[in-house]
Amino acid sequence: MSARATVALLGTVVMLAVPLACSEDDSALLRLREGCSLNSDCEEGLVCAFGVCHAACETSKDCDAGRCIVDEGRGRVCQFEEAKTCAFNSECPPPLICGRDGACRNQCATDRDCVPGQVCRVTTCAEPEELEDDTLPPSPDVDPVGFPCALSSDCPAGPGGEVLVCRSNLCSYACFTTVDCARYYRCSTDTDETVPGDCVLIGEPGKLFCDPAKDAPRECPCPGGGISTQVCAEDGSEFLDCQC
Repeated sequence: MSARATVALLGTVVMLAVPLACSEDDSALLRLREGCSLNSDCEEGLVCAFGVCHAACETSKDCDAGRCIVDEGRGRVCQFEEAKTCAFNSECPPPLICGRDGACRNQCATDRDCVPGQVCRVTTCAEPEELEDDTLPPSPDVDPVGFPCALSSDCPAGPGGEVLVCRSNLCSYACFTTVDCARYYRCSTDTDETVPGDCVLIGEPGKLFCDPAKDAPRECPCPGGGISTQVCAEDGSEFLDCQC
């Protein structure tokens, strides 16, 4: 075989090898639930959202399980069933927030902010069939403090029956004095007896809430009437019960 023929033959072999190499690269694309950075990292038909390859969708009817959600800048994808549950916003990947039902959801102001077919209720997107009495029912397993809300009527009662009000689109404890609040919370107002204040967290369990060397006893109402005092615990963990 001449040198020229040999070169031509080698060129043909190289050209045939190129598609084969591309085919091998294609097989290395990421599958459903695998971590990704770009849509091109995922297999055809999948979208890279929340750092993981998801199935694309237009509405929740396109999803075998779960609902269709929106990742800003990435598009609509089917939410994984195991990624729904939450108790705090921090347990949901942004831009999702923890809904009052204990599920990670898209936030909304109107139905237009949601995937087609979904409705906006208590500032989160929901499927119509998820509603009860035209609202998203609260989860009995999640502390409702911090639930998204539009009106105070969106807020269920606290775990101890405390009244909750909607403040800055979040459910908060309502109070007139600190004794109206749950443990580790204080009332934002102790002066106006006609307008309720908010119960605000004064620390985290295990951290100091008061200084027994500096904090004077504070007044508190006794169950049978009259006023007494509460003093700071020696470890500074909380104010003790009213000394009636």
